[in-house]
Formats: sequence, structure tokens, C-alpha cells
Amino acid sequence: MLIHVPSIETTLKEFYRIVKPKGKVIIAEPNNLVNSVLIDSIEGENDLNYFKIKNEFELGYAIGKNRLNEGKSFSVESIPEILHSLGFINIQVFLSDKVNFGLEKEFENYFEEIYEADFMKSKKYLSAAGADETVHEAYWNSLKQYFERKQQKIKTNSHFDCKGSLMYLISAEKS
Repeated sequence: MLIHVPSIETTLKEFYRIVKPKGKVIIAEPNNLVNSVLIDSIEGENDLNYFKIKNEFELGYAIGKNRLNEGKSFSVESIPEILHSLGFINIQVFLSDKVNFGLEKEFENYFEEIYEADFMKSKKYLSAAGADETVHEAYWNSLKQYFERKQQKIKTNSHFDCKGSLMYLISAEKS
């Protein structure tokens, strides 16, 4: 997950160093900013304010993470250019057509796991981005409500929909 490394270019330089001549690298990388605007049927029940908060949170998270040099959530589109500059050839880029689809039985306690792992980190990133503190609180409150509604639908076997993502699949060959 290159979006989580401090320097994608440094990491790709290491890829180039360790790959044998004519060897290939294959990269699967999301664009998390695009993924933040894709919704499922439960999120679609929300009002405009929810989407404003969600998008401000996601942008603040990405900007703050980048400012703290902890990764760059919106950098996948630059990977082919970096690969080319390093000397990789036969660079190909594809978009994945896979989506999350179906009834998620193992969804129990998912919010608690995300909250425990990301609450303080997201607060740090939003602060680094200069986001309003109320956005952080409002986002987590709305996220909790979303997971409660989703869990209820899963328990009653009435949740069966899909949610897409934007995932790039990139391959390149060392010259």
C-alpha cells in the first residue's frame, strides 16, 4: 500500500533496485479520495450535511497525513510517471472492476475496531490540515450511526447491496 509510505518515489526506487532486468512489478493501489464519495444504499439515506462532513473529513485526513509525511492518499495517479522516470518500461495501467457485494455476516464490532484504530490518528491528521475540530466529532458520530444502521440490516438479512472503489492495477518492466 504505497499510499501509506512517506515517499512513494523512494519505495519505487527500491523496487527498481531489487527487480532483475526484464522483471516485472505489479502494483494494486486505491484512490481513497475517490472512494470516499462512493456510497452504498445505507449512506444514500443521509442528507447533504452528512456528505459535506464526510468529504471534509476525508480531504482533511488526506492532507494532514501528507503534511505529516505519513503517506499520500491521492498519489496513485503519479505512479506511472515515477516508474517511467526510474527507467521502468512497458508500463500498463488498469482499473479494477471489483466491488464489495453481498451480505456481510462478519460485520459485528467493526465500528469499534475502526474507532480504536483510527480515532486519534484521524484527529491528528485533521489538525495538521487545519480542519475545524467539529468536523472530526461530527464525522465519527455519523459513522457510528451508519454502522448501527448497517448492522441492523445485516441482522435482519435485509442488507444486500454493492459499493465500488477506484483501484488501480499497474504493471511495469525493468529495462
